[in-house]
Amino acid sequence: MKDFDRCLRAIVWSIIVYLLLNAQTGQAQLTIKRGIWNGQDIEYADRMISIKVKPGVVKEQLSSALQILGAKFNEDIDVLRWTTIELPESLAVFDALHVLETNGLIEKAIPTAIRRTAVLPNDPYFRGTTPATYPYQWALKNTGQSPPGGTPGADIKAEQAWDITTGNPNVVLAILDTGIPLQSANQGGTLLPSLSHPDFSDPNRIILGHDFVDVYPADTTVRDENAHGTHVAGIAAAQTNNGEGVAGVAWNCRLLIIQVFDYQGNGTASQYRNGVRYAVDYQRNNPQVRVLINYSGGGWVRTPEDSDAAAYANTYNVPIFAAAGNFSTDSLLSPAALSSSYTNMIAVGATDQDDLRAAYSNYGRGLTLVAPGGRSYLLTKEDEIFSTTPNYLTYLEQRGFTTRTYSYLVGTSMATPFVTGTAALMLSVNSSLTASQIRDMLSQSADDKGTVGYDSLYGWGRLNAYKAVKQAIAKPSRLAPPDCATI
Repeated sequence: MKDFDRCLRAIVWSIIVYLLLNAQTGQAQLTIKRGIWNGQDIEYADRMISIKVKPGVVKEQLSSALQILGAKFNEDIDVLRWTTIELPESLAVFDALHVLETNGLIEKAIPTAIRRTAVLPNDPYFRGTTPATYPYQWALKNTGQSPPGGTPGADIKAEQAWDITTGNPNVVLAILDTGIPLQSANQGGTLLPSLSHPDFSDPNRIILGHDFVDVYPADTTVRDENAHGTHVAGIAAAQTNNGEGVAGVAWNCRLLIIQVFDYQGNGTASQYRNGVRYAVDYQRNNPQVRVLINYSGGGWVRTPEDSDAAAYANTYNVPIFAAAGNFSTDSLLSPAALSSSYTNMIAVGATDQDDLRAAYSNYGRGLTLVAPGGRSYLLTKEDEIFSTTPNYLTYLEQRGFTTRTYSYLVGTSMATPFVTGTAALMLSVNSSLTASQIRDMLSQSADDKGTVGYDSLYGWGRLNAYKAVKQAIAKPSRLAPPDCATI
């Protein structure tokens, strides 16, 4: 009996300690909603209202009014006569406001507006600090900096988007390209390929996927021997705010590296199909994540493999972002051209630092939107896109197209990961979005360029990451797509 009493007392004390530790302020868990208040769009905390009482009013005088609503105080009335209250789950904020605004003891009753930290990464090539001599990454923030010179505001509004989110690790960007920087390192007496780039050094963020090329070098690792894949991955999600190199768009999301191009940048439709299947299956086998596919490549022939890959990704709600091509023609490369047939396919063209369509960028039917890709293949590099490259000799460096560790490249290949990274930020704030909703939101939130509305040169306009993320928050949550148990 004594043992039973001791056990019972221990349980009671455990419950008391738990309640004390979890009581804190008694506030409800912060849930962010959007609505219209006083004619303006507002983000506000659900189940919370801020109240300013009239002079001389004390808490006890408001008790009966709160009891009627089933509400409670979260804090005392302060010297400025403000306090916050918590509503029951069954009562909407705006319904409660209508009641409180008529109370003679209350001077003001307002939604509790959301505030966020202002994120400004310390990466030198973004900030323009040593070793950089100016802000290289005009595509993220364009002030008209010289070089390259350009139009202020001709950028994707990354800073404003980062004030909302910098990404979620449960969102995974599958980069189907030439790989990621890997160098042999001694691991337990054995030389094994390890992450080697200062902006791709976190194994918790980089998932080394499958090599579907395996021709040069003769191994099965996703080691980048070309530089294109590393450049694309850096635009989408380089490690950021780490005092190194460049800033990536979705820098708290993860990367899944899948090799579908060889050291010369060549690949096949079959390798693309296998890469898509691998990325989709990664999501199917990891129900907690959402995957997006970036494919900065393509070819003129539309093959049944391209269609089957797009359909497979569409079945499991995985969006594919594909480059329009760099041939300045009025038709898109495949698989981007399939955007007319599959709502999960997003075809991306390129703009320059003046928000003009890049002369090389393909255009025409099916183009979804455009994003910064750089001006042209000129001797001056500063108007191109600056990003990561391998920290060892690669094919493109041998031919004079890049330098080591960080460099410029230009093309719709560079424009595409800006869009993919933005979509990752969108999923980070609303994981319920379908692939077609993501495409619609990117289109609706783009900054209109060219003729009013949709046109074949710019699609729906130039990517605006800030507007896209805001729209993703505003979109009501929806049920998961069919076969959600396997996603």
